Amino acid sequence: MTTQRRTVCAVFWALTFVLALGGLVTHNPLAVMSAWAATVVLTIVTAILAKLGREELLVRPRLYRGVTAVALVAALGGCLLGVLPHASEWSRVFAVFFAVAAIVTYRAVIARGPRAAMLAIVIVSWTWLPFVMLMLTGCGCRHRDYVYVPAWTEIGSEVLLQITLLLVPILGAVTLLAFAPRSDELPEARLHRG
Repeated sequence: MTTQRRTVCAVFWALTFVLALGGLVTHNPLAVMSAWAATVVLTIVTAILAKLGREELLVRPRLYRGVTAVALVAALGGCLLGVLPHASEWSRVFAVFFAVAAIVTYRAVIARGPRAAMLAIVIVSWTWLPFVMLMLTGCGCRHRDYVYVPAWTEIGSEVLLQITLLLVPILGAVTLLAFAPRSDELPEARLHRG
C-alpha cells in the first residue's frame, strides 16, 4: 500500500516538473508559479501519504545519486559564480541561496533515507523566494539613462537558479521511487545499501 502511494505521489511530482518546464519554455509565469504551488502542496501530501522513514532500502542508487549529484553540482556552480572576481552583486546575493542549497543537497546525497531529500526540497522550495523578491524590487530608481546589461555571472546565476528549481520536482519523484520502506523481508535497511 505504501509503495502504491509513493508511486502516485511520484507521478504527481513528475507532472509538476512538466508544468514547470512548460512554463519556462513558453515564458508563462503563471505556469511556473502554479508548479511552485504544486510543489508546496505535494511536499505536504507526500509527507502524509508516503510514510518516509529515516533509514530505508535504496533500490535505485544510480538514479537517486545521479539526480542529487546534478543538484549538488548546480548549487556549487551558483556558489562559485558568486565568489568569482568581478561577479555581479546579484550573483553574490544568490551565492548565499546556493550555499544553503548545496548544504542540504549534500546531505541528501549521502542520506540513508528519503527524509533528507524531502528536507532539501522544502528548504530549496522556500529559500529562493526572498532572493528573487529582493532582486525584483531592486533599488526602485527609475533615473537610469542607460540600458542595463547584466553581467555574465548574473545570467549564469539565473540559469542555475532555474535548473535548481527544476530539479526539485525531479528529486521528489526520484526519491519516492528510489527508496523502499522496510518490510518483514528487509527488516534492516543498513545491510542493503546500494
